[in-house]
Amino acid sequence: MAFVLVLSTGVYCALADDDPAPASFKLDFENGNKGVASPSGDAILSVVEKSFEGSGSKSLYVSGRTKDYDAADVPLSALGAVVGDTLKIRVLGYVDTDADVPDGSLITVTLPNDYAYNGTVNLVKGQAFVIEATKEITNENSKNVRIQTNSAGATVPFYIDSIEIDVVKPGDESEETDSGEAPDPGAGESFDYAYDFEDDTLGAVVKGGNPTFTVVSKTFDGSGSKSLYVSGRTKDYDAADVPLSALGAVVGDTLKIRVLGYVDSDAEVPEGSQITVTVPDDYGYNGTVNLVKGQAFVIEATKKITN
Repeated sequence: MAFVLVLSTGVYCALADDDPAPASFKLDFENGNKGVASPSGDAILSVVEKSFEGSGSKSLYVSGRTKDYDAADVPLSALGAVVGDTLKIRVLGYVDTDADVPDGSLITVTLPNDYAYNGTVNLVKGQAFVIEATKEITNENSKNVRIQTNSAGATVPFYIDSIEIDVVKPGDESEETDSGEAPDPGAGESFDYAYDFEDDTLGAVVKGGNPTFTVVSKTFDGSGSKSLYVSGRTKDYDAADVPLSALGAVVGDTLKIRVLGYVDSDAEVPEGSQITVTVPDDYGYNGTVNLVKGQAFVIEATKKITN
């Protein structure tokens, strides 16, 4: 599957705070109730005794699934969130050791009627998962935050231990959005590594696989005047890499990553095309978003180096 994309304003990486401030909204299931969580599609939601690493003693079990959108919803009204607000979302969950998990099964957060995947990670039997995503509400018809799978994982039952959401109002100085506007590395949030291609060089960026790299004059919403054009792609891992050695990052460190990019309006973009961040040899998907011709994309992800 081939497609064309442009990367601009590079990759921003920083050591993340291991003790973030408490979220403004947190839903767990320790009292035995589902709270404001509701099923979408034909999902069955039940609170069960279930504990795993990092969890409490009870979890929401999402079962009876046959479609990707057989899922768990949290209404935006319960958050007091409206169009223009930005949601910072964290979901802790688990998949049973005896679950049937087809290859390519992923779990993600969507905002119907938006449906772009946010914070997507792999589903692995017998393992916990953490979804972390930052998403601006742009569609007035979006009514819920949805924890769902992709089509490959449509039949996989899963547990949710907790859902934490911060609502950031427009104008908040701490706001981090996926609006396509890159933060100024010299103001506000500080990044240990920040790179664009304004000097016509690749900097620390190297090839993953066998793509063609070209620094070109390309501007779009939020970009500078130059971008890295990644073309000649025939495999998913024909990509752009940033060596961890260039960041001074080692096992145990946490990377906070932001990528601003663009897909040409005349690019061939097969249905279901997405772009993500991985840390080989881990390969969990992080901050996955849809590729749409003629549109910018922003990947935002937080990833701990474990391998």
